[in-house]
Parts: sequence; C-alpha cells; structure tokens
Amino acid sequence: MPDKNKLERGNASNSTDLFGSIDTVLDSEEPERRVELIDDLIHRLNFLRRLTLLTPNQIEHMQSTETLNDACRARLDQAEGTPLFDDLIEEYARSNYFRECAWVKYMNEGGKPPCPPEPPLQND
Repeated sequence: MPDKNKLERGNASNSTDLFGSIDTVLDSEEPERRVELIDDLIHRLNFLRRLTLLTPNQIEHMQSTETLNDACRARLDQAEGTPLFDDLIEEYARSNYFRECAWVKYMNEGGKPPCPPEPPLQND
C-alpha cells in the first residue's frame, strides 16, 4: 500500500509528482473509499483556493477578534448598570457568532466573502 504521507506539503517536487502521488493513493483504494477521498480532496482544494483568493482586508476581517467598534463600545458604556446592558451584550455576541458562521460557510461552500466591500483604489 502506498504511503499516504506523500501528499503532504513539500513532498512533491512538481505538479506531475503530486498528481502521480494522488493517483497512486487513489488507485490503491476500493471504489467507495476512492470516491470519499476524491470528495475530501476537492473540498480541501476549494477551501485552499478560497483562502488564497482572500485579500489582506478580508483575511483581517475573518480573523478579527475585535467585535465592537467605538460607537458600540460607547453605547455599551452608557448602558452599564441598566437592563439594556445585558441586551446589548447578547446582541453583540450574537452578531459575532453569526459573522463567524458566515465565514465558516464561505470557506467551506464558497459564494461571496462575508465582509464589507474593499475600499476603492486611489488614483494618483
């Protein structure tokens, strides 16, 4: 049975070696398992393709752990000690959760990246 670790990054010297390694691994499997491996490979390649196509701003938005802008912080500060405070915390947490879900969905399924549009390029 071929060594499946041959598919790891850096072990294929060129695309021919890579495709040959993939073929070797797939040819050694039963048809049902082969289909499963192909589906997994397609999913991974599409994920990596989407990741590669992200702009620096999109990557920053996807990885951002800062969820509150200055206006939200000010609103939260003003609400501290009132019943509105807990509602705002819940609202902001829900918003952050759904932003993360949208990125997971995009990275796994494609579509349009879930972030603000890119700023227009400045012409000098």
